[in-house]
Amino acid sequence: MAYGAGTLALVAVAAVLLTMNASADRAPRELADSPIWTGFHSSNVVVAFGTPLFFRSSAGFERNFGANLPEDLGIADKLLSHWPAYPLWNLWAPFDDVGAAVNLDRFLRGLNSTASIVSARQISFGGLAGKRTIVIGQPRGAPLLLDLLAEQNFRPPAHETGRISPDS
Repeated sequence: MAYGAGTLALVAVAAVLLTMNASADRAPRELADSPIWTGFHSSNVVVAFGTPLFFRSSAGFERNFGANLPEDLGIADKLLSHWPAYPLWNLWAPFDDVGAAVNLDRFLRGLNSTASIVSARQISFGGLAGKRTIVIGQPRGAPLLLDLLAEQNFRPPAHETGRISPDS
């Protein structure tokens, strides 16, 4: 019940931030006119969060940085303090990411655009076709992002199942 109340409070704060200060909806002209934002004018933009993996058990919620990818689920019973537990892939976002999404939504509204929020774990090459997409958060929470950036020499350290990497 406390988690539900906390989530409701966070949603209420986000709603208040989105509705206050109409002048904040106007994108600064020099930023809005930047070529990087040209494709984001008057469109629906998918904002994908690279969410961390939490687990739910009878004892509540638990986060273990050694269990964040699908291949880690096979040893989750050894990594977690409470078992049985099940993964909650799409339930959480860090507060800084929520703040970034609120500001991004304001900016996009200033460009006559809308934002649709999804989990970055859910996006695929086919799902990106023809869509404007911005990914926020941890790249390991967005497997497709790692694939897209591989040719750009973006290679985080190799993941070892159940092991915490220094960049987690």
